[in-house]
Amino acid sequence: MIRWLCGCFVPSSRMSVMPTGKKFQLTANDVHYVFQIPIGPLPVPISNAHADSELKNTWKDLYGGAKHEVTVPQLVEVMTSNEGMRMGNDEFKKCFVMYSMITLLAPTSNRKADFKLVLALENVHLFQDYNWCQYVLDDLAEKLSSYSANQKYVPGCLLLLQICYFHRLRSRGNVLPSTLPLIQHLSDKDFRSRLADEDKVYGMADLDKVTYPVTKISNNNSKVLAIEAKKTEEKIDEMKFLENKKSAVEDNSVNDFPRVVTFNLPAGIESNEEIHMLAKNDVEEKYMLIKRDLKLFSHQFEQHIQSVRLQSEAVQIDSKLLEKERSPVLSQLDAIFNDSSFWDQIDKITNHAIAMKKLEDELPSFALFSYTNPHL
Repeated sequence: MIRWLCGCFVPSSRMSVMPTGKKFQLTANDVHYVFQIPIGPLPVPISNAHADSELKNTWKDLYGGAKHEVTVPQLVEVMTSNEGMRMGNDEFKKCFVMYSMITLLAPTSNRKADFKLVLALENVHLFQDYNWCQYVLDDLAEKLSSYSANQKYVPGCLLLLQICYFHRLRSRGNVLPSTLPLIQHLSDKDFRSRLADEDKVYGMADLDKVTYPVTKISNNNSKVLAIEAKKTEEKIDEMKFLENKKSAVEDNSVNDFPRVVTFNLPAGIESNEEIHMLAKNDVEEKYMLIKRDLKLFSHQFEQHIQSVRLQSEAVQIDSKLLEKERSPVLSQLDAIFNDSSFWDQIDKITNHAIAMKKLEDELPSFALFSYTNPHL
C-alpha cells in the first residue's frame, strides 16, 4: 500500500489523488492533527551543508561516542545512560527531537543525525515556536519528488500518508475517532484490518467531509486547549515582566534612565521569588540563583545568536532577489554577514553558550540542603 500511496501523492501540490478522481490535500494542520507536534509561527531554521561546522562537530563530540558518529543507536545510548538526560534535561530534549525526526517524522536512510537541524535544536525554549509540521510535510514532498516505483528505500514520513488516507476515506462508511492526536486511534491490528477490508483495491471509498477540518469538531479538542495554554503562559510572562520592572533598582540611573536590564523569563526558568519559596535555607537559595542565572544567560545568548542567523538568512534572500533584478543596491549588512571573521566570533560565542548550558545541566542537587539550616 505504501508504494501505491506514494504514487498517488503529488509533491508540488501536496495533493493525494485517488483513482476515482477524488482528492485531498495535506497541509501543516494535517501533520498537527496526526502527531500533535508544534505548529508555531517560525520556520524551522536550516543549517546548510558547509555551515556551522563547529556546532556540528560539537554534536559529534557530545553524542557521537568513540567514532564521533551520531547514529540512532548512539542517541539511544546517551539518552538512557546519562543521568541528566534520564531526568529530562535540555540535552535530552535536543537529542530526543533529533531522534524523533530521523526515525519517524523526517527519517534518514543512513539512520544518522540530520545536521540540517542543529540550528533549530540549539535553543530548547524555541522548540514550541517552530513550525515542525510544515517542516515534516515539506521534507516528505521533497523526498517523494524524485520517487520511483523501482527504488528500494522510500524516504519521508510515510506513516503520515497512511494515517491521513485512513482518516480521510471512509472504509465501508465507517468514520474513525477524531480526537487528537489521530495516530492514537490506529494500532497495528487496525492497520491490518483496514488493509484486509480494502483487499488491495485502494482509493474507492468516499471522502470523509464531516470531521474535517478536525479543529471544527469540538471546542474541547487539544488545539483549542493548546491555544488557551499559550495565552495563559503569555499572561504569566507578562506578570513576571511587570514584577521585575517594578522592583528594578533606579539609584544607579544615568540621565534619569535606570541602568537596569529586565528579563521576560521563559517557561522553566524560576524568578527570584519562586526560588526563595523553593529554597530550604539561604545557602540553597544562593546555589539555586547561580544555576538559574547560568540557564538564563545561556538562553539569552542562544536567542541573540539565533536572531543574528535569521537576520543573515533574510539578508541573503534579499541580496539574491536584488541580483536577479540586476540592482546595484545591496544591503549594508552584506559586508558583515559575508565576513568569515564575524562568523568566527559568533561560533566562539555559541561554544561559550553551549559550555555554560552544559555546566548548568551538570550542577548537582545536594541532599545536604534538605536537613541543614545555616541559621541555627
